[in-house]
Amino acid sequence: MHIRLLVPDDPVWTDALFRMEQLLDTIHAFYLHDLPPVDAERVRTAYDGWGRIVSRLPRPLLHRVPALEVTRPSRDAGGYDLLDHAGRRLTQLYPLDIDKRDLHQLAAFQQLLDRRTADPRSALAQVAKDIAQGGGPERGDLRRALAVLQLRPDPSLVRLLAKTACGTDLGDVVLVPAQERHYRAHCEAIIRAVSGTDPWAESAHRMCYP
Repeated sequence: MHIRLLVPDDPVWTDALFRMEQLLDTIHAFYLHDLPPVDAERVRTAYDGWGRIVSRLPRPLLHRVPALEVTRPSRDAGGYDLLDHAGRRLTQLYPLDIDKRDLHQLAAFQQLLDRRTADPRSALAQVAKDIAQGGGPERGDLRRALAVLQLRPDPSLVRLLAKTACGTDLGDVVLVPAQERHYRAHCEAIIRAVSGTDPWAESAHRMCYP
């Protein structure tokens, strides 16, 4: 079953998102043979699910991908300007259609990682530690990125912004006050999901949302 999410043009979240990809890719490419068969299979299914999700990422967000030299999107690439009712520019949200099963596979991998890292002797715990000590992504990157994908935006906001997925020149999309309240609530949930309990990170992250 496919579900439609709203994901932000937010450098803090997209950094966590692609560090999550790096974590999965590193384990899958270099450490799979070190894991027990059950854990290895969970990594494989999460890796495959992530591949399907990233293939559906909105094109305007690809300029945030560190590995790609993509300029900020023009409107004919699906970009648009989102404005509040007073005409002030807001951070864009984009629809993302994914298979609910792929999201469940990522959540299951996170739960597995949480369980295994509780026992530092486990193979997966050692793998995650080695990757983090080498300057690679940490378990927290997975948690932050996944938390935003698990949010459920207000349906009326989803319907309003659905047309931004068409890849045509949309001009300005202006929120009326009721829509703006839903927008602000969703952005607040994103900030909490990414920042966790770190008040400094939360304060800094709010700068992404005028």
